[in-house]
Amino acid sequence: MQFRQCSVDGIKYEDVNGVSLKMTTEPEDFTDSGKEHRSELLHEFLLCMGLCHTVHVHKDSENGMDSIDSKAPLDYQASSPDEKALVEAAASYGVKFLGGTSEYIEVQLDSYAERYELLHVLEFDPTRKCMSVIVKTPTGEIRLLCKGAESTILHKSISGNVDSTLQHVNDYAVLGLRTLCFAYRILSPEVYEEFHEQLAEASSSLENREEKLNAVFEIAEQQLHLVGATAVEDELQDGVADTIAKLREAGIKVWVLTGDKQETAVNISHSCDHFKANMSELYLVKQKDPNEISRMLTDYSKMVDGGGNYAFVVDGPSLALALNFHSDKLLQVCIKCVAVLCCRMSPLQKAQTVKLVKDSPTKPTTMAIGDGANDVSMIQEAHVGLGIMGKEGRQAVRCSDYAFARFRFLQKILLVHGPWYYIRVAMTVQYFFYKNIAFITAQFFYAFYTQFSQQTVFESFYLTFYNITCTALPITIYGIFEQHLPKKMLLENPLLYKEISKNAKLRLWECFYWCILGFYHAFLFYYVPIWLLGDDIGLKSEQVNYGLWSFGTIIFTNCVIVVNIKLIIETCHWNILAVASMVITIVGYPTLASIYSGIVWFNATGWELFSTTSLYWVFFEVHKIAAMWFCILLSVGMAFLPDFVYKMIMYYYYPSQSQIERHKYKFYIDKKFVYSHFLLK
Repeated sequence: MQFRQCSVDGIKYEDVNGVSLKMTTEPEDFTDSGKEHRSELLHEFLLCMGLCHTVHVHKDSENGMDSIDSKAPLDYQASSPDEKALVEAAASYGVKFLGGTSEYIEVQLDSYAERYELLHVLEFDPTRKCMSVIVKTPTGEIRLLCKGAESTILHKSISGNVDSTLQHVNDYAVLGLRTLCFAYRILSPEVYEEFHEQLAEASSSLENREEKLNAVFEIAEQQLHLVGATAVEDELQDGVADTIAKLREAGIKVWVLTGDKQETAVNISHSCDHFKANMSELYLVKQKDPNEISRMLTDYSKMVDGGGNYAFVVDGPSLALALNFHSDKLLQVCIKCVAVLCCRMSPLQKAQTVKLVKDSPTKPTTMAIGDGANDVSMIQEAHVGLGIMGKEGRQAVRCSDYAFARFRFLQKILLVHGPWYYIRVAMTVQYFFYKNIAFITAQFFYAFYTQFSQQTVFESFYLTFYNITCTALPITIYGIFEQHLPKKMLLENPLLYKEISKNAKLRLWECFYWCILGFYHAFLFYYVPIWLLGDDIGLKSEQVNYGLWSFGTIIFTNCVIVVNIKLIIETCHWNILAVASMVITIVGYPTLASIYSGIVWFNATGWELFSTTSLYWVFFEVHKIAAMWFCILLSVGMAFLPDFVYKMIMYYYYPSQSQIERHKYKFYIDKKFVYSHFLLK
């Protein structure tokens, strides 16, 4: 925030290098008395800036003590950057805020200091849109100093140059500057005593305390004398325009909800490319009649239905009526517009707007991002809340789901980490269903041959270790480190984000595909060995038939190999952990099975847990026959043949955007490698 201009008694002033103010409009009176009068008014205006705030000051000195006449620089700490910018500007122009307590405020005027008794602080309220302090001057005069939005201050002012100030405020808003108006009221001792009694009564009330306090504040903040207005520049962070453009390209609707004046908000929207030159702007502002709002929304709805790029602008008062009487029409117009700007909004209206979109028939996922306390309700109302750690304090950060330091980081959060995490979670969930269906469905098939008895086709070792050692590690590493596309590709192609929009990878068809694939693989695991071993064929050299545990071992081996190869096919990002996890799993299964099957554990340990020796040497007997390896190869080939055909058809005839971009990226990398290799030659 940087103080730029101000208007005092109808005369514009402009900041000069942060040390002085220069008039930019010609005054009517050039006499000495006129100059003296303007100097007094400017001093009064700066005094309002230096006193009407809730800024705290921290003064660093060599001995660690605070003193008024210390030359150490003042460190102003404020809940709002607007307040801090105004107090710093006042200090630069001769009214230096030195600090204070709950009882007084000290300011330095040129070479001397003045102490003002602090009687009351009327905190800012989004409904009143202003804040005030009541002080007693060194001369004993009681003053109420008030600052706030021009819609509030100008309406409550009964004296001062209201018309010129309003015009200047509008001029500042067109330049994209944030404006505040200052006014004061001299309170007589009788009026102050009456106000003090009413305030004490409202403060001690046990019911509707906030409403009663606001009512008392409203009574005090009347019959004001307008002093002037300030214009502060709120500089955009780097990368805001590029971020908004990429979010829009990714199919994300961007709405701006702000408390700024209409002209300021529109100007900032143009500067950050929220509004573009090819957009037609629709305005719903300064409306007080619900019937007129209904007519305008109906006309706008017909316009947006006809096609084109439209930007919709609505202010707080008009939005309140539209939400109460015509919320459906308002939502219909807003959703069809490319960009939406809501200005002069209270925190409650921000939350209501988010709720309007969240509860719409299409049930979109909403995300709110803010950096100040007035954004908290909006952040909490949205599905996902993001807080920016900036000069507006930490309220938004504390109430958000995720927090970061710059708005441009939203690109990486949404366009890179969003797809990565979504693909990881979607694949992990569906793969867990698939691998367990492929494994346990064989037991379901076997039940038909055993009259649904309690006999299992798998020995207890296989039932225990399948999800622990044979399939768990690779999918765990996949769920943590998988990157289906490179970061650079995702950032340069925001369209790729659309592939995961509307929960695309967890739709019913995707889940159905994985379940059917699991049943199909289980069918092969069970019936291919039956077909091979049917009619009691003896495959051993001594013509001895295989038994139940041998049959279960063949099924289990097929299952472990196929489900892990399936994960290998689906994995796009191979790092050392992914390779190691797959090697450990593939090597670990025969190693553990050999150890368990090759030793009579009860004789070795004496544990009752190993009292059965039914699997002894089975693993070796099964896998030493060439016919069994043919069975395994046949099962694996039949398992992946439909998958291979489906993927080839989709890749060559119906490629997704990510496949197209991946092919381009691979071609670019290969071409770059060949070119560099040629140069080395």
